[in-house]
Amino acid sequence: MHISLPGVLLISLTLYRSTASNLLHLAGVQSHYSYSVAVLIGEFAKIAICFAVAVRQFDKTHLSGSNNRLQRYRRAGQRVWSETFTAQAWELLVPASLYVAQNNLCLYAAERLMPSIYQSIWQIRLLPTALLTGIFLKKYPSAQRWFCLWGIALGVIVIESAAISAKEGMKKSATITQNANADIVFGSLALLSASFCSAMSVVVLERIFKNGKSNFWVTNLQLSVFSLVPAYTLVLLDCWRAASIFAPFHAFFSGYWPWIAIVVQTGSGILAGLVTKYADGITNSISGVISIALTAFVDQILRSQDMTRASRITIMIGIGSVVACTYLYSVFPARGSPQMPHQPRKSSISLPRFHLSSTQKSGDRIRSAID
Repeated sequence: MHISLPGVLLISLTLYRSTASNLLHLAGVQSHYSYSVAVLIGEFAKIAICFAVAVRQFDKTHLSGSNNRLQRYRRAGQRVWSETFTAQAWELLVPASLYVAQNNLCLYAAERLMPSIYQSIWQIRLLPTALLTGIFLKKYPSAQRWFCLWGIALGVIVIESAAISAKEGMKKSATITQNANADIVFGSLALLSASFCSAMSVVVLERIFKNGKSNFWVTNLQLSVFSLVPAYTLVLLDCWRAASIFAPFHAFFSGYWPWIAIVVQTGSGILAGLVTKYADGITNSISGVISIALTAFVDQILRSQDMTRASRITIMIGIGSVVACTYLYSVFPARGSPQMPHQPRKSSISLPRFHLSSTQKSGDRIRSAID
């Protein structure tokens, strides 16, 4: 039985998204690790992966005639590294900084929100992305897509209200209730801030790559390299706040949960990028809505004791609104190009990273980062 690559990616990304949000939540609850250290280690991991794949691709494409494998890899590595540090590449420091902030905020929110609520609220990033691309790039969604965007926003409001009322309705002490409500409020604010960072990075990247083409793995390598500066700065701030150089690293030597968070964060960006490159937008959107539904189902089984029956029903209604509007958003055509098929889009739990395909124009590549 033949299974196509897009089908394999659809199944893989759906299962990955469904489990990743739960793993990030458990990692934050079980081990209060430093988000900045996790992001920094994750960037080093992405650099290693992207550099190795880029070198391998360049070797197969340009140096396959040489018999000396070591010399071929050395020349390929030099070529990839020179393409990483071009004159234009330094402009990526701004979107890379936005991604570092986004990833830290997403890890903070994942610890404090139920996985299904986290995934649903994260879909609201489509709204600020549409607003900012309209303001700065003069690219406005169609009327149908605006309807879907506001439907997502309404669903998020319903989820948020039901989650807060659920905690207040449970028979627990006032202190526990206040702490639970604070987690919901601050976690949601962090995720909304991450959505704004994601939208800003999309706009900045489209302006940088307006008429150019770039290799998928080289661009990811560039973003990870330039992410090291802001990521390391946040680690230094953590050390200063803890009044110790080693305090932020302690959790990474006393348990495995922080490393699970790093693996999830690193893998989600690469896997979502592969879907962006090899699958269409409908496939990616289906993966997103199925993963939200599966996560919501798991939440209802594992965490139903933490909320009232009415609140559970209300949250499921809100999640249903987000799922339906997210799918319809990918189906409806963009304004001015109804005959064109929907372009691939990127979606991820942790802080979604921008990926570039060597065969896509920049406008299509940027739009594929917002889902």
